[in-house]
Amino acid sequence: MIEYTMKIKSLNILILLLSFHAYGQSLFDLEKKRSDYETQKAALYEQIEVSKQKIKTNQAAIQEKKVELVKYLKADQQLSQFQFGGLMAAEDMGKLNRNLKIFEKLKLQNLNSLRELKFYAEDLETEKKSLVEQTKGFEKLNRTILDQEKALQDLEKTTLENLVSEKKDSLLLLKGRLSEPILNAKIKQPFGFITDSKNQYGINQKGITYQTEVGQPVQAVGLGKIIFRDRIKYWGESIIIQHAGDYYSVYTNLINIRVSENQSVSASEQIGEANTKEFYFELRNKTIALNPKNWIRN
Repeated sequence: MIEYTMKIKSLNILILLLSFHAYGQSLFDLEKKRSDYETQKAALYEQIEVSKQKIKTNQAAIQEKKVELVKYLKADQQLSQFQFGGLMAAEDMGKLNRNLKIFEKLKLQNLNSLRELKFYAEDLETEKKSLVEQTKGFEKLNRTILDQEKALQDLEKTTLENLVSEKKDSLLLLKGRLSEPILNAKIKQPFGFITDSKNQYGINQKGITYQTEVGQPVQAVGLGKIIFRDRIKYWGESIIIQHAGDYYSVYTNLINIRVSENQSVSASEQIGEANTKEFYFELRNKTIALNPKNWIRN
């Protein structure tokens, strides 16, 4: 996880240095707000999943205690019958004392089990209440996100109308119709907050990681200019393309690169090949990471 975090940090710093503020400041601000809300929503999802797991664990523990309690009760009953039957006539007093101690121990275990069962039930109820409250918080947050998305859609519509009337160019004009950065590749890690159940941590994925084959062609998602081509620590040979309207696309871990810095490229033009079985791609508006899924054509 430390290595991945450093990879994200190094790439973010590079994007920050290459970006500049120009057209669409209000759109940029709103996109940033939505990004923040999405991060909060993802974190809340993770908290809810943790609560669910705790509840599941508590339920399993309660069931286990119930099974143990049944065993104790049966043993208690059998020992009581034995005590008031043949045991009292036993000639071996050592055996009698030993069994009486076992009987007392079983009673104590029985009592402790009942107490533990009660505590587990209380914990379970607390977790349930907490989960309900978190869900309520999520519903409120979700409504806020929907309002923000509606405002963003309205603003994007207005911005597009202005772009057309003023005959300005922007990658926003091609939203939903961009070329795929790599063809015939499955998504291994999607954009957004993802968790690693094995190592118990979460990361906020700024782009999309594709499952690829070495040598698989990588192409530009849209018309633009190569503003960076070099090796980035942790990411290998990488390319950043600047598109109209202050948008950037990022392609990492490449081999056999076919373009050079300051060169113009067209949509779907091959710029290199995947170097490993993973290819990572980002799309940004200034320094804000965008979900490529909303921009790339199906």
